[in-house]
Amino acid sequence: MINKNLLVGDFFTGKTWLLHFLQNKDDDFIYRPTQLLDFIVTYLVEKKILKCKQKKYKLRVCDTTGAERFKNVIINMVNTRCFDTVFLIYNPAKYKTLSYIKDFYQKCDEKKNVKWFVISMETEYPLTTLKNVENWCDENNIKHILFNQLTKEIYDNNGLIQKNTFLSYFNLERTS
Repeated sequence: MINKNLLVGDFFTGKTWLLHFLQNKDDDFIYRPTQLLDFIVTYLVEKKILKCKQKKYKLRVCDTTGAERFKNVIINMVNTRCFDTVFLIYNPAKYKTLSYIKDFYQKCDEKKNVKWFVISMETEYPLTTLKNVENWCDENNIKHILFNQLTKEIYDNNGLIQKNTFLSYFNLERTS
């Protein structure tokens, strides 16, 4: 298995920023396009992030480029079960990014053995796009997560959630 968690989305939807946020490095983040695949292995100290006693967890994430020409390569990786969890990331202010993730999901054959999440990386709230994606997520039985990059608030189907709840959606490996 190459990695466990995969971030997929169109250009500049916030995939790499999300990884920096999970590592508490988002304040000094500089946007640069991801080149094909970046494999990121980071250690999360539970005391800081998961609010428990000094236990370390390993977060293995594959951050992908939004370039259209690599989409089929990434789809093939999902179809060959390289990943347990796929996070489809879009920006509701840019409708094209929603089309990108819907098309990606449609082309993936491996849907049953993979956990799917849709993350809205937003700085504003275009309600028509959000309603559209909520309906699409319901039809495909996918959990929809709203992430406000300005306030750093995270919402799922049940309302406001904490960062540690959000992290529980990723496959974390305990290391100590």
